[in-house]
Amino acid sequence: MSFEDAAVARLSERLREYLLNDSGAISDTSEDEEDVTEVPPQDGPSPATESASSTRPVRSRHHVTDEETQWFPWPDRENAVIHWALLALGVKDAPSEYAVQQVMKALQRLCGIASIHYQGAMGHVYYMNDLAALIVQEMANPRMRPHLHFLPEDAGPELSEAWQAARWRNELDPNLAAPMVRVRQRDYFVYEPAQLQDVTESGIWAWDCVQHQMVLVVPSVLAMLGDNPMQSEIACHVGLAGKLFCRACNVSRGSASDTADEDEHGDDDSRSVRSESDAGSQSGWHGGDTSETMAEMVDRIRCFMSLGSRHVAEETVRELRSQFSTATEIGGQAAVKHARTATGIRDAYQSFFIDLPRLEEAAVSPVWRIRDFDPHSDTPVEILHVVLLGFVKYLWHNTVSRIKAPAKKVLIARLSSFDTTGLGLAPLLGTTLVDYARSLVGRDFRAITQAAPFVLHDLEGIPDELHAVWVALSTLIPLVWQPEILDFPSYKECLTAAIDHFLEATCQLIPRWFNKPKFHIILHLPEHIRRFGPAMLFATEGFESFNAVIRSHSIHSNQRAPSRDIAAGMAHHNRVRHILSGGYFLMPGVVDGEADEINADDSAGPSRSPWLSKMAKVPVLDELHWRCMGPGPSEIRSLREGFFVA
Repeated sequence: MSFEDAAVARLSERLREYLLNDSGAISDTSEDEEDVTEVPPQDGPSPATESASSTRPVRSRHHVTDEETQWFPWPDRENAVIHWALLALGVKDAPSEYAVQQVMKALQRLCGIASIHYQGAMGHVYYMNDLAALIVQEMANPRMRPHLHFLPEDAGPELSEAWQAARWRNELDPNLAAPMVRVRQRDYFVYEPAQLQDVTESGIWAWDCVQHQMVLVVPSVLAMLGDNPMQSEIACHVGLAGKLFCRACNVSRGSASDTADEDEHGDDDSRSVRSESDAGSQSGWHGGDTSETMAEMVDRIRCFMSLGSRHVAEETVRELRSQFSTATEIGGQAAVKHARTATGIRDAYQSFFIDLPRLEEAAVSPVWRIRDFDPHSDTPVEILHVVLLGFVKYLWHNTVSRIKAPAKKVLIARLSSFDTTGLGLAPLLGTTLVDYARSLVGRDFRAITQAAPFVLHDLEGIPDELHAVWVALSTLIPLVWQPEILDFPSYKECLTAAIDHFLEATCQLIPRWFNKPKFHIILHLPEHIRRFGPAMLFATEGFESFNAVIRSHSIHSNQRAPSRDIAAGMAHHNRVRHILSGGYFLMPGVVDGEADEINADDSAGPSRSPWLSKMAKVPVLDELHWRCMGPGPSEIRSLREGFFVA
């Protein structure tokens, strides 16, 4: 018997013993009788009642209950155990699929997250789970609450968390960062308490399971993460294909690319990496039609390797309003297009209304209404797409294209035999890394950067300049993926030097590559680490893994309303996670097995948070009743935890 089979058998046996122990076996006369209501016989004889018993048991598994039962919030033992496990263990009187569905609906109404229907300004319909309710659940989850931080921290030269970085510690509005703090039962306010009216109106009331009291949570936007095209769109920027390609500063691509299309938002990853022969050509950005002189190339490289004056949010808003005003004039469309090229500012949200016959004066991206958020400076460098899927990908493609078939066999053998023990990586698959160089993912490129200086050394077809670039890159990568910085000033100096050394080595190899914006964007990384913490904190690699989960919710549906199905699926998983984590949730009044209408969510508007609407109607917050699951489900959960710990 395999280990997996033995584990399943042992777990099944322990679960069977628990369900059939002396404290309450599953039978018709067990504790299920607590959930049986006696229905009296109907007045008058009838064929049905004459042949039936005078009373019959009616189970109420699908009702909400506020009774103090050990299986709360489930009404009985059977519903507290996973349905397939009951069938597999042969438990009698297992609930039907219909009963399970009704219980799920009751649990969703009791402690679930509502999916709110929205219709965007451009006419598209989408659903979003209630953000306020999600924050409330995190505050009431005993497994999550200890990991939440609300105040900035001065850690000196150390830097390992976002609350230790400059953005939260020094730049964020005090009304958002820390309007007050309670120390030894005394409240200390940044401003006068009377000035906190806006905070109380925009905050979220939640139950703090650590402090065991209601607290007011004031959320704020620290940064917006995403790949380069998305962050450019958030910042109302023309994108990487524009002449002013950087969303953070006013750096220009150079005179050779004045004809760049400012409306193109594609990432330069979509462009193929040219071979060695193409890389040495003097062609311009858009092909071989435009020649580039030596002076122009020097000017372009000098721009790429330096930071320009930063974009200012106020100036961007003024430019967007000017573009919108110009578009109302006769022939204004051409002037707006020229202004976008000259300034690098383009609002996709605004463009939708400019193209309509009827213009709206307020057609400016809603991102500018977010309090204390600058899309230009608060969209940090995303190291997955800039580093791994950026110039690491370029270099590996170029490297593989240089070597011939005999040398490829040697490279495959070296990669396959490379010892990865000290790196904490799985053994490298040489054939995959070489033959499928254009289909690799981030984790593959991360492994390649550590192995390349060794496996490429003295390999036929690899010049010394290319090997020097890989050595410089293997020095840069560990500094970028640094989870904890003990001395930030010295770290920033080392990181800046490593970036400069890598860019210098790349310039000596292929100068033409300095028309790729990512070779400039990396220059902003040291400043973003100072403001937001280690780069791993704002990397999107962790979020990429959720793509499969989101896709599965859409695939396993009728695909008529994918946004709604995805939101409902995520809300279901969030509800299960919260309940099994021992999280608290607000218990509504219950009348005849149904939620009291006073606390119902039906009064919330179509685009209004149901949780905020509910809290607005509560007269006394301290009188709310918060509960978690009963001891019965907790014991079942501990069976699995105890088994795997043992």
